[in-house]
Amino acid sequence: MNMRSRRQRKAEKKLRRRKQVLLSVVLGGAALIFFAAWGSSAPTPENLRPPKKAQVSRPTPTPATLRLWIFDQATKEVLANTPVSIGRHFLTTDTSGSAASFGLSPGGVDITARARGYAIHTETLFLESGENTAAIHLKTIALNEASEGVGFGRKAYLTIDDGPSSRWTPKVLDVLRREKVPATFFLVGRRATRQPDLVRRIYLEGHEVGNHTYSHSYRELYGGSSQNLLDSLSRNGEILASILGFSPSIWRPPGGARGNLRSDWESRVRASGYVTVLWNVSSGDGSTQTTSRQMVKNTIDYLDRLGPKDNAIILMHDIRAPIVTALPKIIAETRRRGFQFAGVEDKTRVRDLISGR
Repeated sequence: MNMRSRRQRKAEKKLRRRKQVLLSVVLGGAALIFFAAWGSSAPTPENLRPPKKAQVSRPTPTPATLRLWIFDQATKEVLANTPVSIGRHFLTTDTSGSAASFGLSPGGVDITARARGYAIHTETLFLESGENTAAIHLKTIALNEASEGVGFGRKAYLTIDDGPSSRWTPKVLDVLRREKVPATFFLVGRRATRQPDLVRRIYLEGHEVGNHTYSHSYRELYGGSSQNLLDSLSRNGEILASILGFSPSIWRPPGGARGNLRSDWESRVRASGYVTVLWNVSSGDGSTQTTSRQMVKNTIDYLDRLGPKDNAIILMHDIRAPIVTALPKIIAETRRRGFQFAGVEDKTRVRDLISGR
């Protein structure tokens, strides 16, 4: 009985083990089948990332072009050879009185136009993509005769020679615009031909332009006959006229008149329609050794030696760095002494500007 029971229990235990192995095999196979099926559709790390948004392609706006015509407000006649700025583009109208600018951004664009004898015109135009056309009308201005002589008051004429310089003239113009000071630029023709946009900018920002000969070469201008000087003035006048629409009547002899311009030469220049503008205040920046601090001191010394009714004709140059630092201080010191800044505009107003330097 006991032996049989032991064998029976042993057999039953063996049978249970077989059942457990069989169950494990069945369950394991089912698990493999399940995970294989689930794995084919289970999210992978890549699938768990949020889907990328579709890139919406935005169309590039079509650039704008502007064809601008300039007219006389009273007569409605077109104004040829007139400087105009369209945004940052500086142009001169053609013989039909029009100028075109391309590659502009749609939206507002600032316009400035100025012709001799007309008030400076500024406005903002709003451009659409593609082609745009517009017309602006300039208003004539009359010479204010009361501004001459005693009625003109005590003025300071800031005159700047030898430019335009691509490096320094824009910085000088920025200072003048910030300080709201008009100046007169006596330009050299060989430099003006390389920087016509700067010549236009000078004029369109309200400054005056004078003739400083084409070459600025002392040997060429003063070493031969007076005809060399007249030819250089004429050549420069033609260059400036092609850019600004007129040839300035005011001029300044390089190096000044003293020791350079003989009386018979000056008579010939005057007979040709030019008015000589010299100076009675010098910043001394004609020398490359002059610092900005020395420029200010020199100017103050000259200003303080002027008579109580004297106008100040200040000489500076925009071809070296010191002018940029010195100019705001010179403007402040000049104003502090009661002077009002003005530009040298035409021969009817500058007879008192001819001095002995």
